[in-house]
Amino acid sequence: MTLFTIIAAAMVLAALGLVLPPLLGRGRGSAETRQELNVVIHRERLSELDADLAEGAIDETQHQQARAELERDLLENTADDGGEIEGSARPGGRWVAIAVALALPVLAGGLYWQLGARHLIDGVPAQAEDRGPSVEEMVTRLAERMEKNPDDPTGWVMLGRSYLVMERYAEAVQAYAKAYALASDQPELLADYAEALSMAAGASMAGRPVELIREALRLDPENTKALWLAGIAAYQGGERASAVAVWRRLASLLPPESDNASVVNDAIARVQGELQGNSAVPSVTAVSEAKVVVAVELAAGLSAQAAPEDTVFVFARPDQGPPMPLAAVRLQVKDLPTTVTLDDTQAMMAERKLSSQQQVTVSARVSKSGNAVAQTGDLQGSIAQVPVRSGEPVKLIIDQRVQ
Repeated sequence: MTLFTIIAAAMVLAALGLVLPPLLGRGRGSAETRQELNVVIHRERLSELDADLAEGAIDETQHQQARAELERDLLENTADDGGEIEGSARPGGRWVAIAVALALPVLAGGLYWQLGARHLIDGVPAQAEDRGPSVEEMVTRLAERMEKNPDDPTGWVMLGRSYLVMERYAEAVQAYAKAYALASDQPELLADYAEALSMAAGASMAGRPVELIREALRLDPENTKALWLAGIAAYQGGERASAVAVWRRLASLLPPESDNASVVNDAIARVQGELQGNSAVPSVTAVSEAKVVVAVELAAGLSAQAAPEDTVFVFARPDQGPPMPLAAVRLQVKDLPTTVTLDDTQAMMAERKLSSQQQVTVSARVSKSGNAVAQTGDLQGSIAQVPVRSGEPVKLIIDQRVQ
């Protein structure tokens, strides 16, 4: 910053050094030099005229006329320069000079501030000045763009996925419905739409989600997301053997060492254990170790927006992957503040348990409607990357309002 200031000041002083002298009347020497030069030129031209007369190139009349014109030109040039020589400065020159001396640094600094790379003065990247819009702002912009361009199915899919990540399931369903109306023959879209409908219905695959999954698999029998959801639908319907068969088919399509293959194989092992009634169910020790202790409270600034009988959902979900909850408990606002323990006994689906994860995102939501799906006006709070087996309580404050 100091070096930049010194260089900038030197450049401004140099510019003033060029601009101010003429305004302060310091061009007098130049004017005197011009007068002397005019006299010298006049004498040379007179000498040339005399030579022409002597050589007979011109006659006496022409010589006298040319001499008179040269003398008149000399008088005019001397008069023009004399006005500048006699005065110490041009009228108002000092005031103009003062104005320029003040205005030039200000103008240069202002232009640099608006147009220059000022973020480089202190070595600060441009990103530090403007971190860009938040996720919520970008999603809002996308929603506004889609309202103006409703015939873009890809845009509706992007908006639907964004709402799913933000757990705004009702809005995700609306976005996917518009995409589906434009491109109902895309198996990936059908699987996404089914997932959104399921999450909006509390993770239930019954009804319309199953229909969409069947259509997706008809179009693409190897669509991995559709196969995964088909297995969940079969399991929820009590068809455990069918769920295992579907997931085995899915496992054969995945890279053996991938995380997805590990999740699928774990689900297969768990459901097979249930079918056999034996060791696939985690041991008491494993269940007791896989838990998250959460101290939940409502921020004081939001207490007036919640009634004592409002429902409170406390749940854990994977940091990555499908946002379906792994464990959940239901409370009321009047129970807060309180401490709850999330573990495998609260699993919503047998193949998706807390013990299958190393870290989770823990959330709490005050639902005005009593529905598990987030609605505008609900209150919520979340903590990501919570270790499952640390045993250390985490403090979770409900401090945000769902928009």
